[in-house]
Amino acid sequence: MSNSQNMVELLYHRSPALYGKGDRVPPGNWGRMILGVGPRHNCFYREYLLEHIRATEFPDKPSRMKAAFAFENCGFAQSWNRGTNVAEYVFAVKLADPEAPLHRGDMNWIDAMGDFHSFSGVEECARHYWRGDERHPDTWEFVTAGELIVVDRLTAITENGVKC
Repeated sequence: MSNSQNMVELLYHRSPALYGKGDRVPPGNWGRMILGVGPRHNCFYREYLLEHIRATEFPDKPSRMKAAFAFENCGFAQSWNRGTNVAEYVFAVKLADPEAPLHRGDMNWIDAMGDFHSFSGVEECARHYWRGDERHPDTWEFVTAGELIVVDRLTAITENGVKC
């Protein structure tokens, strides 16, 4: 998505890493996790499909395997669950490089893949995601090939509360 950087000032990153103000969140961690585990990772084939559709039909979009991720909605960042029991923190972040490749996709299309029982159905969900089609107004994520800069930690270390 071109010039998406102008749409928002702050984004929200969720991570088990404990970052401080001014720290940089590098791209590629999700890809290292997925590819490091390989096909035994429960998201491997979903990410394979997303990457295949991106590379063949949306090559100008940044690869999810080489990207940093941030949510547009703070409340969604707080409630999103990776499906693990690992504690995670929510950070207010900004894009480090406004010129880095960027995509704004509705994560609800990724979640919808589980509702389909055909290859064509899940492929169409991936296309909706990469086209930037809206499925739910609060589930947008930004995928950037650049780093994120931590503006503030929103999750208290000793509490579960979030300052959103």
